[in-house]
Amino acid sequence: MAHGRSKVHQDWVVGKRWPFIIVAALLVASCGSSRPISIADTTTTTAPFSSTNSLPVLPAHRQWLNLAYATRSLSERLDLYLPAGGIHPGLVMYVHGGGYTGGDKANAHSLTLVSFLLLEGYAVASVNYRLSSQAVFPAQIQDIKAAVRWLRANALRYGFDPEKIAAAGDSAGGNLVALLATSPGVAALDDPSLGHPGVSTAIRAAIIYYPDIDFLSEARWLAQNPACIKRHYDPNSPSSFQSRYLGAAVPSAPIKAKAANPITYLAPGKPLPRILIAHGDVDCYVPYQGSVEFYNAVVRVAGPGAARLIIVKGSGHYPNFDSSSVRPVAIELLHDTIGS
Repeated sequence: MAHGRSKVHQDWVVGKRWPFIIVAALLVASCGSSRPISIADTTTTTAPFSSTNSLPVLPAHRQWLNLAYATRSLSERLDLYLPAGGIHPGLVMYVHGGGYTGGDKANAHSLTLVSFLLLEGYAVASVNYRLSSQAVFPAQIQDIKAAVRWLRANALRYGFDPEKIAAAGDSAGGNLVALLATSPGVAALDDPSLGHPGVSTAIRAAIIYYPDIDFLSEARWLAQNPACIKRHYDPNSPSSFQSRYLGAAVPSAPIKAKAANPITYLAPGKPLPRILIAHGDVDCYVPYQGSVEFYNAVVRVAGPGAARLIIVKGSGHYPNFDSSSVRPVAIELLHDTIGS
């Protein structure tokens, strides 16, 4: 993958004929509902994404690839997409998953979401960040905040609305989006030297799929899930994704684990974006109980309209998460927060 260009590169792209894969959103449901917790039934654990490396068809759009939002690492790059004909649309920043060790802004999974959001009329920034092989927590959330600052500072140059920014992430990316939502102004999770100090990192909506939340409780919760008995992942292992993210085995790093937990930064009266969470109840990699705990913590400090949680019965982790039952109300959320 090429990193960086000497000048901004812009292409008009009209329906590239890549093999099509199922379009699925990384989004949940609108919050402020009178029923903030939903349980969606699925009869199978059908994967909404292809497990192949084929890329989706992208609708007509403008794109700028491998834009550097910081210069600490070649990983600090984003791809920016604007729908053809859109006038200052709202923007969704997508933060990929991959266990903090992998994933990419331009793989099939990421481009499926890009395609979906472009079709709905939104600008999209798909973001890479330093992985745990390069740097450990909090480098990842520092990168994500730097990306938001860069996007807001350059919004008028590229043609999207700097006041209408949402963020979406799944798995590892879900943890980072949750931290972005709950920790504005937390100096330990920010690094102004990455660029554009003083620019706001505020977002209007945080859309979170199957995130790590409470690292210290994950092994216990997985062991308690009947669907995961004798076949669940061990997040406490020194070689686990979670341990590599923290830079030490999870049980030996309680201070870091707490700092990586977005609940740590919640406080009554603290401004929050509208938070949406979705998780499958047979996820044997990241326990759904963390999402329940996060939802409960948000509504305790901000009220029942501040968040919505959807537990999808019979769904697991990517690629076995079925988002079809929540996709339409997800778009309603974006309409409410960053426009249509």
